[in-house]
Amino acid sequence: MEAFFEQLILDKYDFSIQVHSFLDSIRNKNINEKQKLLLSTFINELPKATEIQKRRFFMYYNLIPNNNQLLGYTDIGRIEHCSGSAIKTSVGAIILHLIKLEDSQKLLFLNIINQFNI
Repeated sequence: MEAFFEQLILDKYDFSIQVHSFLDSIRNKNINEKQKLLLSTFINELPKATEIQKRRFFMYYNLIPNNNQLLGYTDIGRIEHCSGSAIKTSVGAIILHLIKLEDSQKLLFLNIINQFNI
């Protein structure tokens, strides 16, 4: 039984690493409009995330259609009339939702990751 829980922890850790690596790679590269739409649609369907968190996540990861301007937390904070740390908290909340996806959603998200070929 102990081995089962150890494997479960390792699987969650591995998935967390995949999520972070994927997000880092899309932040550092321009992705096409189709890819932006695919990822945005998935994020929009996260049931526990707020609209504010989603909007800030989209700005930070440059998922807004027809926009190639990379913004930092402070830049987004100026747009949103709040602090950069508030933006970082919102973006982090979405990342946490992604890391804690249910198995069926996790498989869908992994499929999305694989479609990006990054």
